[in-house]
Amino acid sequence: MGDIPGDIPRVKSPGISPSHPWYCYKRFDIPAESRTFKKAIEDDFCKNITPGSHLASVHCVEEHYFIQSFKEHTHIGLHIPEKLAYNAENFKWTDGTPVDFVGWNRFSDLGKENRQEPVLSKGPQKDDLSERAVRVKSSRGTSGWSVNGEHAFEAGICKKEAKQYL
Repeated sequence: MGDIPGDIPRVKSPGISPSHPWYCYKRFDIPAESRTFKKAIEDDFCKNITPGSHLASVHCVEEHYFIQSFKEHTHIGLHIPEKLAYNAENFKWTDGTPVDFVGWNRFSDLGKENRQEPVLSKGPQKDDLSERAVRVKSSRGTSGWSVNGEHAFEAGICKKEAKQYL
């Protein structure tokens, strides 16, 4: 298993080259002193919990399915940095990897809106940066990601490359 403490599942996307790494994932409560946009998201609180880990980035549908198994309202590493304008083109992963997959409203019930773009408000309040951070959602027949500012900075999914394989 990887170096993140605890029982950590691993996932590897099928069809990716054998040299593509396996990753370990674990949900952590964000420490009370780190429950701000800057400390939890932009500074990536996972780096302080376990060196070499970071908030989860998602790059394929298999990884997305796995991430959706975590409790809703859990943050992933997708966010709009505070210094950038509040619009969809400015989303970045905290680990610096490209934004090559999105899961905004994937796999929602038929008949419901299934857009693959964030539903952004007209702009967060000046002091409320929670709408710049992305969380897992799974409620009312929908699943995917959300930028809604409720339940801000309670928990995050940390991701780290596994050091040992089965």
